[in-house]
Order: sequence, then C-alpha cells, then structure tokens
Amino acid sequence: MTIAEIARPRSTRHPKVRSRRQGLPWFAIIVLGLTVFAAAFAHLLSPYDPNIMSLGSRLKPPGWIGPDGLHLLGTDSIGRDLFTRICYGARVSLLVAGIGVVFGGGMGLIVGIVAGYLGGRIDSVLMRLTDVFMALPSLLIALVFVMTVGPGLVTTIVALSIISWSRFARIIRSEVLSLKERDYVLLARVAGCSPLRVMAVHILPNVTNTFVILCSLQVSELVLTESTLSFLGAGVPPPTPTWGNMAADGRDFLSNAWWISVAPGLALALVVYSFNAFGDWLRDKLDPRLKQTR
Repeated sequence: MTIAEIARPRSTRHPKVRSRRQGLPWFAIIVLGLTVFAAAFAHLLSPYDPNIMSLGSRLKPPGWIGPDGLHLLGTDSIGRDLFTRICYGARVSLLVAGIGVVFGGGMGLIVGIVAGYLGGRIDSVLMRLTDVFMALPSLLIALVFVMTVGPGLVTTIVALSIISWSRFARIIRSEVLSLKERDYVLLARVAGCSPLRVMAVHILPNVTNTFVILCSLQVSELVLTESTLSFLGAGVPPPTPTWGNMAADGRDFLSNAWWISVAPGLALALVVYSFNAFGDWLRDKLDPRLKQTR
C-alpha cells in the first residue's frame, strides 16, 4: 500500500477493505455460541459429575495425548473431569458477569441520566462519587468487599455490580449533556413535560445504543475479574467449579500436569477476546459518530 493510499480517507478506500472491517466477527460469535451452549447443556455434554472425586483417575492427561482417551481435557489432582468442570465453570462465569452487568449497568444508566439532565449540585455530587470509584482499582474494590462480607455467589455478583456502574455513569452522562440541548427535548420541556417524563421518554431511548455497547464490552472485564477473584480464593467458593479456582488448583502441578491450569486459562482467554471483538464490532455498528467518519 502506498503512502497516498494510507493517507486516503476511510470513505474512499477500496470497498474490500471496508467490507472486511465491517464484517461479522465470526470467530468471536462461534466461540461465544459454543460457550453459551456448553454452559446451558453442561449436564448433557459429559457423563461425569463436576464435583465427584475419583482418586484412581487423578492427573490423567487429555484424551488426545493420553493412553485411555476417556477424559477429553484430562483430570485434576483429585480425579475430576476437566472438560465437565470447564462447561459448568462457563455457566458460573456467564451468570455472574451477566447479572453483574445488568445491575451495575442499570445503576450507572440511572445515575448518568439523572446527573446529566438535572445538572447543578446533583450532577456535582454524583460525578464526584463516580470519580472516587473510577480512581480506585476495580479489582481492589471487589477484593476488599468480598473479603469483608465473605466469599459467595451473591457477594461476587454484588462486588462486580459495584465496580462496573461508574464507567456506565460517566459515559452515559456525557451523552445526556448533548442530548438535553436537542430541539425535541427543549420542545418537550416547553410543552410542560416533567423531568422524569423527559428522561424516560426522550433521553433514555437515545442512549440505549451506547448502553448496549458498554454492556458488551464490560462483560469481558467482569468475566476476567470474577476469575481473578476465584483464583485468589475470594470469589465463588469450592466445590463450585469456576475457571479461576480451576486454574488455582493446577498451580502446584504445572511441571507434570500442565493441563489443569492451561485448559481453564485458555477457555478464559478465548471468551474474553471474543467478548471484546464482538463489542468492538457492535460499537462500529451502533455508534452513529463512527458511521459518520467512515
């Protein structure tokens, strides 16, 4: 590609380049589809129980390199089938991250709309609170909260909600600051609509695209945070299988049973990458400002 072609505006580049950029992220869609399928039908995909120990089958290598081939991804130090536990771990990760995004994103959506539209002291107080949460490391906040309250499924969901709302609030507020000066919003106020009605009817539908994009991008971070908490022993407690505690179980066996940590780690990496890739594609499709720059 010549210097002139590189400097050429995006809208005048070769159509094949544009179509490649706008194409569906098939790899991400396939990975996420398989992950959701495995999480939903984990009890049908494997004949093994995720928590039943079998000391006679401990540290079995993956079936594609082992002699018996009975365990697709091998077994852990107490004989539990790794493929089964990864499928059930996907269920936990998607459930925790999904609920965390719904609650955290919903709270951030409300805070962002209220702060951006009402302004004044309400905006100042809410944004200073948002700045405090954004200034602190999210993992540290989640870790302190979980260790204070006690590890558990509900505690982990609440912790993920706490660390995710501030990013939603900040970005939604910036959108509302521009939306509230639009003609249709001004006309609604002149017509006597209450602030609640204006926010619910005229502001909320116009920030939905931004909210969906943020949700798709935030899920990957929450999946990673949940796995990190479980790896540190502060997330969903055993024997519930999660990718984090599965990776932690294999720390002492990396030299002779590497698959115990590698298998859940690889699953986590693929899912996080796929959520990020799908979120980037969704942002390109739903963000009108990006469309105008093409």
